Amino acid sequence: MSRKIILNILYKECNTNGDLAQEIGISRAAMNWHMTKLKDSGLIEEDKVSRSTTYSINPVHRDSIEKTYMKFFE
Repeated sequence: MSRKIILNILYKECNTNGDLAQEIGISRAAMNWHMTKLKDSGLIEEDKVSRSTTYSINPVHRDSIEKTYMKFFE
């Protein structure tokens, strides 16, 4: 599941809890649980503006994440 979430954020510009949940096919509550784990690990960053929350790949880890996940497309 983490791989699907990260790939959607990286390549589909799908970066909100609702959009990600819909794209992947899980509930918002389940997506929230996965996002909390990814944020706690430091892979994902959260940006809250008013009532909207967007997610992005932590720039510190972006290159290594891209290299890791590109293996799945080769």
